[in-house]
Amino acid sequence: MVFRISPTSITETFGNSFGFPKQISLGFLSYPFTVIGIVFVTNSFNLMDGADGVSSSLTFLAIIGIHIVEIFFSGLNININIVSLALAGSLIPFIWFNVLKSSKNKIFLGDSGRLFLGYIIACLLLYQTKTNNSVSPTIALWIVAIPIFDVIAVIIYHAKININNFEF
Repeated sequence: MVFRISPTSITETFGNSFGFPKQISLGFLSYPFTVIGIVFVTNSFNLMDGADGVSSSLTFLAIIGIHIVEIFFSGLNININIVSLALAGSLIPFIWFNVLKSSKNKIFLGDSGRLFLGYIIACLLLYQTKTNNSVSPTIALWIVAIPIFDVIAVIIYHAKININNFEF
């Protein structure tokens, strides 16, 4: 496994994300908050795939965003750049066959593929905010804003029309 949750990869503070003069420390709540955050981002990418290539296109844009932010804030950190570029390169043929090329032959990503992409994005963003002090968690949230806001909008919509989010 490339990424694992260790004491050095846990979100311990929010940084100066909300405009407070001091950092907001999470203390012992940092472990469950990190796990919930990873699961939420992972599932938000899973729930985004309503049509062909939506989840993979947003993943591609998030990976490019991660790559650009990493270059601007920490120079050329070769580890994160190779992972993000390899994943972006593997998504190009998938996007080509599902979105750009009008063909009857489509590639099926499936739940496992979408969950993998969401997990990799969550772990890359966590790694980026923990290893680079100049990258705040707010930048990481803006990179995955569309899937996160989509899930929040669906939850609010289901609450308005009295649909249980946990039933199928």
